[in-house]
Amino acid sequence: MGSQTLQLNVGSASFESRHVGTRNYSISGLSLADGSGGKASNYLLASSSVIGQGQITPRTLTVSMAASKVYDGTDSVSNPSLTVGNVLTGEQAGVSLTASFDTSRAGTGKSLVISNDSVTGADAGNYRVVACSYTTTGTITPKTVSLGASSASKTYDGSAGLFNAGTAFGDAQITAGVLQGVVSGDVVALTTSDLTARLANLNAGSTSFVASGTWGLSNSDYRLAAGSVLSGTATVAPRALSMTVAGSKTFDAGLALAAPTLTVTNAVTGDDVQVQLASGSAQLADVNVGTGKALTVLTTDLQLAGSTAANYTLAAGSYSSSLGAVTRARLLVTGATVADRVYDATTATALTAPSTLTGEAGESLNLVATG
Repeated sequence: MGSQTLQLNVGSASFESRHVGTRNYSISGLSLADGSGGKASNYLLASSSVIGQGQITPRTLTVSMAASKVYDGTDSVSNPSLTVGNVLTGEQAGVSLTASFDTSRAGTGKSLVISNDSVTGADAGNYRVVACSYTTTGTITPKTVSLGASSASKTYDGSAGLFNAGTAFGDAQITAGVLQGVVSGDVVALTTSDLTARLANLNAGSTSFVASGTWGLSNSDYRLAAGSVLSGTATVAPRALSMTVAGSKTFDAGLALAAPTLTVTNAVTGDDVQVQLASGSAQLADVNVGTGKALTVLTTDLQLAGSTAANYTLAAGSYSSSLGAVTRARLLVTGATVADRVYDATTATALTAPSTLTGEAGESLNLVATG
């Protein structure tokens, strides 16, 4: 007979319920028709209907989710945007879930981690959601921070400069203000390689400053607010003067040297500043004749003068140099007499009265004859 086929025609087939689960079904209106080599008239169906049980499985939802936020130091996601697909027209099915970013760091194209997901809605029982049906995109934008008031300091050097293209003037320092809005525990610093800053007033005292440069932040989770300016209050400290003390006098048995020469050695070129002895005197290390002697003057006996004197200060205590000298004093001999004698063909004689030597220092010395 060979291979023969027949065609089975179905009048209708249906489940007893449309919902997911194990359901009874019925098929009716079954009939045969000629097929390939087979004639329907040669066969008889036992029944024109069939009943049985079958499965209706859940329909898989597709979910697209997007989330974005400003960096806050956490990986949390609030109110993600969800688009649910593959829902039949007229039916109600959605998705409830918890999501978090893969890391807390700022960035784009970030992965989202999904947990506690479930299908919601009136027709939730007929749908399901699986991991492979999610499409996610996440963005954490850097947090904007602002710069608080800054401060600067330097020692007076005759210029208004603090920094020029990253190089400091003398001992100049700038302390950037606290960055406002940094998440607790994060470390963020202002950076620049071409800092330039100037004082409003170059003289010693309190003034203001403004700085410019190519600003950056040490932490990529943050960005500096547009238009941020590094500025604030600056303190210019007076310049401590260095000075030599020199002088000489004729021996007078005292340590005081009344008119020392005071020479400033570290004033800014072009400045008008002098040191004057206001009271007292310089003091030698000893009273004896000599050169290269230590000579000291107390700071409390000095005063500053000159049009730029306010930019300077005297060292604490005293100034000393080995530039002192004491020269010999002249002596005056008084009261010396010689004895009369009988001629002896010589010029020799002897002192008979005590003699006094009076020096410029006012000392009285006895002249003693010997020999």
